[in-house]
Order: sequence, then structure tokens, then C-alpha cells
Amino acid sequence: MDFNLLSEQFKGYKNKSITDQVLGYDKLIDLMGEIKGKRVLDYGCGSGDFSRQLVGKGASVLGADISESMIEEAEKKIDKNFADKINYVIVKNNQLPLLSDNSFDFVVMNFVICTISEKSIVEQIFKEVFRLLKPGGQLFVLNVNWDKSNGHEFLSFKLDKVDDLKSGDKVGSILKWDDNIRIADYFWSQSNYRHFFEKAGFGNVKIKEILAIGREHPWVDEINYSPFFIISGQK
Repeated sequence: MDFNLLSEQFKGYKNKSITDQVLGYDKLIDLMGEIKGKRVLDYGCGSGDFSRQLVGKGASVLGADISESMIEEAEKKIDKNFADKINYVIVKNNQLPLLSDNSFDFVVMNFVICTISEKSIVEQIFKEVFRLLKPGGQLFVLNVNWDKSNGHEFLSFKLDKVDDLKSGDKVGSILKWDDNIRIADYFWSQSNYRHFFEKAGFGNVKIKEILAIGREHPWVDEINYSPFFIISGQK
């Protein structure tokens, strides 16, 4: 996957992705609870939009990504008023070896694992973030809910219909922007995610499915089908 190209494509989409923001990122922050004064690792931070949201809530954030161009863009957007609260690093071989064990209160991964086709790599990443969390720290993972929303259309994106989904299968979706952006990802089921958490050593694993409530926005299938799920676990 060309992450540098995706960085350019996502610039416009992020300003219009109401489904992602309202039913994804906002809900994730709610589930994290009080994060003021906490240290958070945003693993797979992209251009840093969510990292900046966390800083705005009072957290100290380290954003990490494999794409140098995304990290460069994220660094350009650092608000000088919060410069002491946010930093960025590049992930090498799915690892962050310069970071010490037990360094973070929270780790978040938004739409990261869906870009990976090999189970062994996913397990490696979970093992690494487990190492980096403090005892009692929590990992939160936000992902598209293919288990429940295969083939459905939402305000900000539409999922292809895939018959007989299997773990590791390539799946596609369209991000609804001016030119529409076609995305290719990999399917991992909710049970797969639970396995990744538990194999890495996490306990108290919980899954939260997200549905829209009310008509504040012109939802499509969001009220009846959950576009996302958030899974969390504790070290």
C-alpha cells in the first residue's frame, strides 16, 4: 500500500468524513475517559489529526507512523501553544525500540490493523504496544465493522459487498469525497481482534459497536448498522 499517496488523498476526505469523526474518533475519546495529564501513543497516527484531538483534551501524545511523508505533514501542523505536548516518530519494522517499557497510559490504533495482510505482523504490533503500556494501561483499536456492515453505505463511505468473508481477505470500500477514493484493506473479524489482544497478554477485552442516534446528520445506514467497532483491553 502506498501510504504517501494515501496521505495526499485523505487531506480532503478528512474534512468531510462525518461518519468517521462522530461515530469513530469522538466515541473513542469518550470511551477512553479522563485523559488529561495522561501519556498516549497514537500508533499509526497518519498526519496527526487524532493526535491533535487528544492533545486538545489535555493528553501528552506521541504519534507514530511508518510513512515519513505523513509524519512530516503532522509535524508541520503542530500548534506552537501545544508544542511541549506532542511529538512524532517513525515506526521501523513495526517496532519502536527507542521507547522504554511501561511508558504510556493509553495506546490507540485507528484503522491500522486493516492495512495489514499477515497475522504474524499484527501479532508483532500487539506485542510491541503491550510492552510500551504501563501496568493497568489500555489499548483501544477503532476499525470498520465488516462483521455487521458488509455491503452497507454510510454518510462518508460505502463498503463493497463481499460474500463469504474470511480472515485476511482483501476488502474494498469507497470514501465519498469529490472524486471518491477507492481503498483496499484486509478483513479481520471481531474474533480475530479478540485473539490478537488476548495472545499479546491483554485482559478485560471489550467490544463496543457504534450506532448513530437521532438525525442531527443525514445518516444513511448508520442508525441500523454499526459502521465501526472499538475494542479495548488492559495490560
